[in-house]
Amino acid sequence: MIHDIDILKWLFPQSTTRITSHSVAAGTGRLEVRLDLVRNDGTAIQATLDYRKRHPTYVQKVRIDHQTFGYEHLPPQGTTWPAPWPEAGPQMAKAWRGAYIRQFEAFAERVWVNGADPSESRFSLLKLWEGYRETFSLMHEIADLYAYKI
Repeated sequence: MIHDIDILKWLFPQSTTRITSHSVAAGTGRLEVRLDLVRNDGTAIQATLDYRKRHPTYVQKVRIDHQTFGYEHLPPQGTTWPAPWPEAGPQMAKAWRGAYIRQFEAFAERVWVNGADPSESRFSLLKLWEGYRETFSLMHEIADLYAYKI
């Protein structure tokens, strides 16, 4: 779910986030959180985070204003998910490889900008940390909603 929150914060960085509803399907490990992301101009974007623990496919989708973005990966032929990490992990890592490389390159660029004024690099870092602070703050808020229901 943290990846979904990151995507929303990346798509709508200047928005405030309000949880409008949440539900859990008892015994299934399925969580759903509905959010309003309110932009500076007052417009609200509706988003839904749908998390399913131990799902038979690897799904990364975000639904915004009734449109779904993302993908769903099936397990390799001859295997099933959920599966132990040694079997499932490499497939998930392969699916995310390009995204992780770009993310770490962007992170490294923000940490150390060659030839840049150190104060500019510091500003980039502070902006990056602020984004992570917002993501983890919302993740903690969501976790508190479900702490005793799973």
